[in-house]
Amino acid sequence: MTGRFITCLTLLFPASFVFAATLHVPTQYESIQEAIDAASSGDSICVANGTYLGPSNCNLDLKGKTLTICSKNGPDTCLIDCEQTSHVIHFETRNGESSFVGFSVRNARSRYGAVTCSGGSPLIRNCEFIDCYSLDHGAALYVSDSRARIEDCRFIRNHAVHSAGAVYVYHHSDVVISNCYFLENYAGHTGGAIWCEYADAEITGCAIVRNRSEWGGGGITIHDGFMRIRNCTIAANTSNDQGGAIKTDSSFDALNTILWCNAPDTFDFEGSITPRIEFSAIQGGYEGLGNISADPLFSSGNFHLAADSPCIDAGRTDATQSVDLDRSLRPQGESTDIGAYEYPGLPMRTRVTMHMPAHSFHTSDPSSCTASVWNVGNTTPEDTRLFVLLELHGAFLFAPSFGPYDFYERSFPNGMTIVDVLPDFYWPEGIGSGTGAVWYAALVDHDMTKLCSEVGIFDFDYSE
Repeated sequence: MTGRFITCLTLLFPASFVFAATLHVPTQYESIQEAIDAASSGDSICVANGTYLGPSNCNLDLKGKTLTICSKNGPDTCLIDCEQTSHVIHFETRNGESSFVGFSVRNARSRYGAVTCSGGSPLIRNCEFIDCYSLDHGAALYVSDSRARIEDCRFIRNHAVHSAGAVYVYHHSDVVISNCYFLENYAGHTGGAIWCEYADAEITGCAIVRNRSEWGGGGITIHDGFMRIRNCTIAANTSNDQGGAIKTDSSFDALNTILWCNAPDTFDFEGSITPRIEFSAIQGGYEGLGNISADPLFSSGNFHLAADSPCIDAGRTDATQSVDLDRSLRPQGESTDIGAYEYPGLPMRTRVTMHMPAHSFHTSDPSSCTASVWNVGNTTPEDTRLFVLLELHGAFLFAPSFGPYDFYERSFPNGMTIVDVLPDFYWPEGIGSGTGAVWYAALVDHDMTKLCSEVGIFDFDYSE
């Protein structure tokens, strides 16, 4: 019987198969490097609460292995202090999809980054980098030729002598930075928080605030690269040159993003570039669908939205993550909010929100369209006119008749009123394809002399 059992195991698990192990520091191994030396690819190293010092806990060498190195209880209780003498860890191509999770990293000092990545696809998650120092680029992270993912991290008071006070993304990298917080980082040249050079980066759900540089790009600098920015708050960054928020010679896309209170100005565009920015709040304004130039009204200086912020429910819903920077679900209301933080409740501003089940439709897809009127404290007149316009192929069609001029005339009581603009239907065949169709909706007083609400905007495409 035993022989048959062993034979079955041999067939199920070939000789190359190795069971992953978890190695514990310091109960099994006194230092992190000792655990790495004993580990095999695929293993995990679990680091208990404590402060870890010295060369065997810094300058970590994975020795070609793919490992998960994580703290037991997160960065609040597990600190790696480099004491201004070294970096922490280096990832390279042969380390594959290794992970570094749940550490507080402080006082690293090196030419490049507390954590460096030259290849591979490492995951850096739930870490904080505080008071790290780079003699060149990227005081916290230096990423080159890598597909690194950086999630749920905090970068605070890091300092780069040259550029990228916190994160440097370089040379054919394609990096995703999501739900991260950048505060008071500094670059002696450019890119107070982030510098993206000859690479691509996606920045989603991040707050980039109060960072500083000397020569432009107090928040972000992009050079010969491309960046996608989604649901970020980029505010109160400064530079002694232009581009307090963003300095770039390359195009970028921004959506659902607040760019506010950056000094001496918001942008420094070098060359003939036209970034695509939509559904964003931009000081001084910027041409783009859904953009607003109204003060986002931060709450108590912490960059969350106040109850009467015009950014509440003003974003494009399908482009966001499911949670905000505080890990709160989004959207909370009829649409997602602009910025990194979702307001936890209903807004204190009267607003109309347009809604369809998607932003792209194909033949036989289920569809509908509603206008949600949120009336705060009877701030709208008792008898108002709800204008709902569809911009299609350069023409404006007015609901409910979809003729050259029409409107809904009725009372909208305090609270929420849902207006069915188009009842449930399946997208018909034979109507061709189109891009850039846009709904606009707003309440107007009976005399048609002023707006009584924020304007709702919803864009969609369709194809056969």
